Amino acid sequence: MFTLESGPCTVTADGCIRSPNYPSNYDNNQNCVFSLQQTVLLSVTAFRTEQIYDFMTVNGTAYSGTVGPEGQEV
Repeated sequence: MFTLESGPCTVTADGCIRSPNYPSNYDNNQNCVFSLQQTVLLSVTAFRTEQIYDFMTVNGTAYSGTVGPEGQEV
């Protein structure tokens, strides 16, 4: 489903993407890039970044804070 192209994130066998050091804090200047082999509908279990400083970008839309890309098709 997801392939990690670069960065210290991980993908579990069931397709869950996790930031480095999850569930603890991640380091400054972390960046992960993923590619997809098929179209999927995102289901967000937990999402929290340092608002204004850290983002997750999906289809050109940046998400920050506690509002993630729930239900986005990618």
